[in-house]
Amino acid sequence: MASDEYDAETDTFYQAFRSPDEVEPIQIPTVRHPTQGDLYVLWCDISTCFPEATRIQYENSFVPMMRDDRLYRVRPHGIQYHPGVVLDVIYGKRFSPKKKNRSNGNGSANGPNFEHHAAGLKPTHDVGNDRSEKGEGKGEGKHIGGNSRTGSEEQDGSTVHLNNKLNDAIRQTTPTPSHNQALIKAGVNKFAPTTQVLQDIHPFRKLPFTIEDVIKRRAKDILKSRPSTQSQPRMLTRCIIPFVGDYMMGVLEMLKYGVYIDMLPQGVTQRVSLMIKYLESKGVQSCESFMAAAMSSDPNSAVAELMLDQLPPITVLDSETWMELESRIDRFRTEEYADLMPFRTTDGDIRWICKAHWMGMCSDEELCHELGVFKGSPMSTESQHDTIYGVWSSRIKNMNRARLYFELAFQIPWNPVFTIWLDWDMTPEEEIEIGGAIGTLSAAVVHILVRNREGRREEVEAGFSCGYLPLTTAALRNPNIETFSLSSEEVGMEYHFGAIEDDMFDMVQLYEPISKARLAMVERGRKGGMIKANLAGSDVDSVIKTTFGLVGGFHQFGELRLGIVASPQRDRLTVKFPFIATGDAQAVGYEVEKRKYEGTRTTDDDLYAFFAKREWRDEFSIVTCLHYDREFFYAGYLTEAVFLVSFKDEGPLIRALITSNKRLKSLLLKSKTADLDPSQVYETCKQPLFDHPVIEVFTIHPRKIQDKTQSSFAWRNPNDHAKMRVDIACNQVDRVEAMFQRYGPLIEQIDIDGLSPVDAAAMEKSARRKKKPFAPKRMSIKDVHLIEPPVREILQEILIKGSMEDVLVLGSVLTQAIPVQAAGGKKDETISAVKVEANVRIWTSFLVAIRSKVTELSVRDDPQRRFLRAMELQPVMLPEMPRLRSFHHSSATSVGSSLFDRSWLDMLLQFKGTIPQDFDTASNDPSSAHKREIFARRSQMADFQAITDLSLNGVQMTAEDWTQLLSYMDFSQMVKFEVIQKNPMSKETLLQIADAVPRESMVLQRFYVQDDGGVDYDAAAALEAKFGPWGSTHKAGGAHVDLNWFVV
Repeated sequence: MASDEYDAETDTFYQAFRSPDEVEPIQIPTVRHPTQGDLYVLWCDISTCFPEATRIQYENSFVPMMRDDRLYRVRPHGIQYHPGVVLDVIYGKRFSPKKKNRSNGNGSANGPNFEHHAAGLKPTHDVGNDRSEKGEGKGEGKHIGGNSRTGSEEQDGSTVHLNNKLNDAIRQTTPTPSHNQALIKAGVNKFAPTTQVLQDIHPFRKLPFTIEDVIKRRAKDILKSRPSTQSQPRMLTRCIIPFVGDYMMGVLEMLKYGVYIDMLPQGVTQRVSLMIKYLESKGVQSCESFMAAAMSSDPNSAVAELMLDQLPPITVLDSETWMELESRIDRFRTEEYADLMPFRTTDGDIRWICKAHWMGMCSDEELCHELGVFKGSPMSTESQHDTIYGVWSSRIKNMNRARLYFELAFQIPWNPVFTIWLDWDMTPEEEIEIGGAIGTLSAAVVHILVRNREGRREEVEAGFSCGYLPLTTAALRNPNIETFSLSSEEVGMEYHFGAIEDDMFDMVQLYEPISKARLAMVERGRKGGMIKANLAGSDVDSVIKTTFGLVGGFHQFGELRLGIVASPQRDRLTVKFPFIATGDAQAVGYEVEKRKYEGTRTTDDDLYAFFAKREWRDEFSIVTCLHYDREFFYAGYLTEAVFLVSFKDEGPLIRALITSNKRLKSLLLKSKTADLDPSQVYETCKQPLFDHPVIEVFTIHPRKIQDKTQSSFAWRNPNDHAKMRVDIACNQVDRVEAMFQRYGPLIEQIDIDGLSPVDAAAMEKSARRKKKPFAPKRMSIKDVHLIEPPVREILQEILIKGSMEDVLVLGSVLTQAIPVQAAGGKKDETISAVKVEANVRIWTSFLVAIRSKVTELSVRDDPQRRFLRAMELQPVMLPEMPRLRSFHHSSATSVGSSLFDRSWLDMLLQFKGTIPQDFDTASNDPSSAHKREIFARRSQMADFQAITDLSLNGVQMTAEDWTQLLSYMDFSQMVKFEVIQKNPMSKETLLQIADAVPRESMVLQRFYVQDDGGVDYDAAAALEAKFGPWGSTHKAGGAHVDLNWFVV
């Protein structure tokens, strides 16, 4: 080992390199990095001296490029200065092409598998190649969630392995070595023993030994084993501790104390300490406990050399053990998923553990056997214990068998879901006993299925005419059941499980008996959390009073929903209770609650007075289709109501409803008929609405016509004529002539999905008024080609002369009108090219007429994109659409086409985007001259707005298209950006898009890019390097970012 040379005159250090072509080592001067301050050798200097060099190593240990704290290679590239050693220059390929190195997935065949990190700047290479530095391996063609994977060798030398000799040499010659943070993640993939014979890491000495010395001596043989940290662990169970516990302890202590590995960040060190304590609790000895025991007799004594014989070195794991360990902590183990069992911890979460470990959680093997043979009895023949999802379901036919079921349920805390069908006619005493069992059960989900029966007298008086009140009471009072459902079924029905949806996993619905007769649903977000209950009752007043008394007040409720079961279409009353801390004596309504659940019976009090004393902080909303004469509706509780009514027959009831409910904020009336004059309905309710103290919105919905937008007529602030405004959403069958005549000046928003000539004439007349004309702030027009020509002309005139803030044109050029009597509206079907051309001409001519007013444009084009082609033929378009800020285009584009085949779209996005920095303002090229003219006119527009909402659906996008599109977009103002392309997207293109995500934007809400193919393993690794783990809850700038199913 040659000494490094130092030039005192120039204050320069030299690094020695040995090459097979050179007789003597070559000395290359080092430089000090301008920002990191470390000495290192520039790679350009190395490549100049050794043109064919591929890597640098010391003996058999690879020397990496210097990196920063984030593991990015610093710029300019170079290797860290290693004083006192001669580094070897290696030429040619890293591995022999005749033999694949299957024992190593990170590119190094020998040497210890620990990294020496350095500091630096941003990455200068593809971040997808940095997978190994992040602690995860790299796969070929790997899609997230797949089953197969292959190792791949990284060619940039990013994985760092320093031999212990090199470490010792540096440690001895460098007075103040810098300990850089090492990013680690556990995981094991392959085993590759080496033939290298390691010298004693720490020869015996007679000085006192420190904890680091003990760890060195105990863990030195581990370095002979070469596990790759390629896969990320998903499942790790306790049953592997007996045969790998010592090995895991050695690795953890090396990490904690920085032995062979640089020190960890504080947060990681704490987690490592907890893992060490866990292994100690399972009987694995640590160096910490060894030294503590050695000094327990005499705290002032030191650990001597002879004491170390009591702590033998850790045995190297053989290949079979490594393969066994790999099979247990492999990230993608879907093929063995059925071998894992759910175990519910005392904290309420579910852990997946191996079957052997799961069986060991129960000390009574007879109990485990009894679960499997429970269905052997004729009283519970339909029984199933699903080990995948931890569901134990059974159909029970007598009380004795039910007692045994609950006795077993109490003894299996690892089972999260219980489904019981109590299929016999229970007596009141049996219901009380089962309620007591439910009250002591602890589970994530409990489903109870019972036979239909009428409520007993005391249950009817309590408002629960469907019966089984003891079971509902037990669920409400038990804080250890997170979800409880009670349903009824007819006698003799078959038992069915709920269907599992492909796109949603909901434990509440999974394995729930299919029954439309839901009697109760009680949900808590966690054990002991606020209650969200859905109860079936027969009388609202009685149910509320009874529920109040059962639980001891509404302070435990977040929401109470009551379904009135007197008809197939139930009324639904929802009561939302604001949170009141029981210890907060100053909270509004607390004293009222306290008085009641300290002994006063709610059934003897006036419920209306109770809510009034709470200052009406609770919200009552009702959705009903009938029974308008219910006494509760006129008791004054309601804050929000939805009714299906016949305005001709039930006008007096509606007015009485408004008058009696002084807290009513929103009232929606759905008409049973489509032939309705909304202005006449409002006039009949005008006076009660004006006299109402808090009403905010009064809405009318005529009966919906098939394939038509739901018509809606809303009066906001109807109790204040000065503030009242009207919003309209109408179609051709609506009668809105009187609306324009009476409320034209008050109409603020109008959405038009068709308009009759009579109604259009009334709108035009209202707009021509000199005093208080029709002047909405927002107008939306859908499927303009289906609107009659006279109506289109009126709309054009109103839009051109008006000063609306928002003008929306949306629809599809493929939509055809059909007779209302036949099917009720419009539809998309096979349409001829001639018809599409005619529709497109109507669209383009309408847009040309209102081009300076349009703010949002959304169109569904045909596969040939005739709309875009027709827009190119218009003489004036682009500079005349300065206010357009939202553009949505969708079409089933044919294969082989490109996004910018249509020049109009190219020019539109360029006109709305940022001015290119490399734009040549002096060029005489026709294209440059045209751009120069466009940007010059844009600069003169006072009302110019950039596109903040862009959506392209069904397009074909090349890499060049993406480069061009991203250069046009001004992402600093972008709110929503969505592109769904049909052709595959390369990894390089996806990373280019990822670089464009405005991560610091305060206005971005959605950034969505998809090609229906997902990301492979390499692309996912690169995206993780930029944004963090896939599927994490972090959102860039508060926005939802989805890059080809990689959710940030």
